[in-house]
Amino acid sequence: MGDANQSWESGGTADALPAERARASFSTETMITLLDGGKRNTLRRRWIQSVHADDENRLSADRHVMSREQLTAASAKQFLEIHVPIAKKGEFKASGQDIAWMSEASVSFGPISPHYGLFIPTLLGQCSAQQKRWWLERSRRCEIIGGYAQTELGHGSNVRGLRTVAAYDAATQEFVLDTPTLQAMKWWNSNVGCAATHAAVYAQLVTQGVERGVHVFMLQLRDEHHRLLPGIEAGDVGPKLGDNAIDCGFLRLCGVRIPREHLMAKRQHVEPDGTYVRHSKGGGGEGGGGGGGGGGGNKMAYLTMMGARIGMVAGAGAVLANAATIAVRYSCVRRQGFAKNRSGGGGGSAAAAPPSFQAEELPVMEYGVQQRRLFGHVATAYATKFAAKWISRRVGELLFSTMSSGGGDGSGDGGDGDGGGGGDGAAEEELPELHATSAGLKGLCCRVAADGIEDCRRACGGHGFLLSSGVAALAADYVWKVTAEGDFVVMLLQTARYLMKMLARVRRGEPPPPTGLCASFAPLAAAPYVPAAQYDAASAAELLDLPHLVGLFERRALLAVAETGDELDAHLAAAAAAAAAAAASGGAGDVDGAWNACAASLTAMAEAFLDFFVLDKFMANVAEAAEEDGACGAALGRLCLVSALGKIVDGAQWHGIVGRATVAHARSALLQTLAQLRPDAVALVDAFDIADHVLASDLGRHDGNVYEALFASAQRSPLNTGGRFEGYASLEPYLDKRFLALRNAVCPDEEGTPPSKL
Repeated sequence: MGDANQSWESGGTADALPAERARASFSTETMITLLDGGKRNTLRRRWIQSVHADDENRLSADRHVMSREQLTAASAKQFLEIHVPIAKKGEFKASGQDIAWMSEASVSFGPISPHYGLFIPTLLGQCSAQQKRWWLERSRRCEIIGGYAQTELGHGSNVRGLRTVAAYDAATQEFVLDTPTLQAMKWWNSNVGCAATHAAVYAQLVTQGVERGVHVFMLQLRDEHHRLLPGIEAGDVGPKLGDNAIDCGFLRLCGVRIPREHLMAKRQHVEPDGTYVRHSKGGGGEGGGGGGGGGGGNKMAYLTMMGARIGMVAGAGAVLANAATIAVRYSCVRRQGFAKNRSGGGGGSAAAAPPSFQAEELPVMEYGVQQRRLFGHVATAYATKFAAKWISRRVGELLFSTMSSGGGDGSGDGGDGDGGGGGDGAAEEELPELHATSAGLKGLCCRVAADGIEDCRRACGGHGFLLSSGVAALAADYVWKVTAEGDFVVMLLQTARYLMKMLARVRRGEPPPPTGLCASFAPLAAAPYVPAAQYDAASAAELLDLPHLVGLFERRALLAVAETGDELDAHLAAAAAAAAAAAASGGAGDVDGAWNACAASLTAMAEAFLDFFVLDKFMANVAEAAEEDGACGAALGRLCLVSALGKIVDGAQWHGIVGRATVAHARSALLQTLAQLRPDAVALVDAFDIADHVLASDLGRHDGNVYEALFASAQRSPLNTGGRFEGYASLEPYLDKRFLALRNAVCPDEEGTPPSKL
């Protein structure tokens, strides 16, 4: 591009994104409503996200230059000013989807967000009806601020190994809370370090000298003056790689006493004499409510646990959408490399002259490598959103089924009180599968999102390193989610355990579950499993059939399950033989050792099956979109092809499924699909409908005025607002002031002349 549109004040890029949008093959507004699930949802989401747009916009402009103390305080102030008036009016009660939309629109979550995201859900899931009357509404109105104290300095994913102890003292009817060792101190506890007045503390319950396992206790941390109570030591763990608006804290407890009633008692309680009472499965605990039988309490425990993971899957799609939006828009604005570059003359002729520096340059998005990277991330963001939508909807249906079946939840706030029914049998069977699916999706999607955000940052070149790019801050702020609630390997192993359980089931001759992750397990009943012959495509066109590609992913997943099951069985048999030889006891073998030996295969298998699951849900959404709007369906279909073909080209776990020729044809099909998607690049990310203040990005602005924004942000840097450099006093003694006094005049003598001779 020449200099025609540029000036001293303008970067000349205002026309770039409007021109890109004019190329789109579909209506962006129609795609937005398809993603939201209908026009009513779009209207509701936009209303929810607009409520605090002005406040978020102010914080968005300044947060990259704030100190951590300023950012934490400003985020808390903004959060409270937005949420408390709504909560006190009581006119609006947010659904899970509403909360997800609020999170997507937040610029900086701040120290109060864990109060809503972790503490209140814990009260809902763990407290009795009476305890909810004490604490829940106060929490919703922010009259108390809660933290979530589970992980410890020495324990994270292994919750059963927590060392915090709550020992019951029958003489005083109190629990005595202690973190008896250094490793036992609570660590990474969101909101506990500075802001929280209370915490939901996970501790080992000991009554009558018997360990009862990990339970949750309500603990007040700070008094009416916000000072820590006796026996409590708490603070912030220190600056982190990112997400520094949240105070992640430590908590140490020494002989802290709380009333017997502060054991969260939805599913159990302790009698005054220390007798431990577990409530019936059907919820016959305090508050009445639902009738007996049916496992309603267990179902609710499952569903409560899945909620956080599903939220993190949805969040992964949202943040990757943010990063992809920034990178795609910037790649359509940024120009690099001349459109008509120097070319050698054929037949021995002289090389052509190089182009003028003022010659037209190409948008970075025109380069094939950039398209492959960024369309892949756009496709993954869409796929993640669709997977999250499916599992969220299915869990919601099960929740409704559980609550309406009469099972109740043991707290008086569930069930219809008629005492009838044992719950939906199909739902009962599906819960473990959804639990395994949500765990694996949390692990996989958070890891893929973190990697994708970082790649989007790199795709933005040098400007992507600036915090004002938006994508750099996002990469740093998000990366902790990969290990939150369990490292991705731990999460994938939970999925793997379920898949191995279902494999054993079908090999015993029992049918697989009729829906969900393992519905296609029937062919695995034969052991050893013999997969279909290797597929060899004759042309690239064969690989543009989406149902056919999904079928290949299914075969890949089934083969991974069968081979990993055989590997695990072999290790178990060897361990059993060793145990029998050593003890002549015919022991069952070292199950944990066998699992450890197969861990790499198990995680790869789980990932392969989740790839199939996500792609299958993506294809289903393509079909739904095509029914609503053909142009949107076609664009989504091409995105889905990019996702599938990219994984085949990358080659992981395809041995025995496709041949080398197929991979070559997949590469050709991918290039063809990318070229077809190129006109839709900006429209596809516009359909995420992310406001500029949420992106908080100079590079990803909706108007494309990138260079003006970069310079404006630079001018706000604290290093540019204080006059002379603060380090000048240290620099001054070493400077040659007589030489500096030349002020661009010609040096009067040769180089190297001592200052005294000038």
